[in-house]
Amino acid sequence: RYTHLEEGLRELLRQQVLLRTSWPETTYQFRHSLIHQVAYEHLLSRFRRTQHRLAAQSLRRLYGDQAADHLEQIAHHYSHSDDRVNSIYYGLQAGQRAAQRWANRTALTWYERVLVYLESFVETPVTESEREQGVTAVQLQQWRVAALTEQGEVLVMVGEYEMAVTSYQQALGLVTDNPVFSIQQQADLLH
Repeated sequence: RYTHLEEGLRELLRQQVLLRTSWPETTYQFRHSLIHQVAYEHLLSRFRRTQHRLAAQSLRRLYGDQAADHLEQIAHHYSHSDDRVNSIYYGLQAGQRAAQRWANRTALTWYERVLVYLESFVETPVTESEREQGVTAVQLQQWRVAALTEQGEVLVMVGEYEMAVTSYQQALGLVTDNPVFSIQQQADLLH
């Protein structure tokens, strides 16, 4: 009977990813150093994302009711984690906070990160865990409209009018004739 590890090693040997030596003791090594490097970086990347998620969760618990005073720190860790929902939620808040402080380039960076995370739902649909957190297609649309609208507002402030128009047009395309958004929300984008 093979353990899970032994089964994995056998499969990697079969695919000629690993080489096995038996003398003086059994060892395994990657057939090519590039395979070793990619595998190592992948593990490090996954480990880093997990550590960032844990750091963000710890900061939320540590600061409790004062977590809003530490939005940028929390958002930073979530944005480097594997938690798409909180990356979007805290990224939007960090963008709003930066815009309020007139840190326009920082705000734009946050909105761009949020839009990248939202785009990830196209390739990887909402997971069961994310559904349990309240993520729905409607929520994703609302977040996208918020990110695009707020991005557009900041782009106007920095004089990037053509890019602002593009952001507003994308947001308007999402809300026009969409029953999820009220007539008032649709009209707000037209002013």
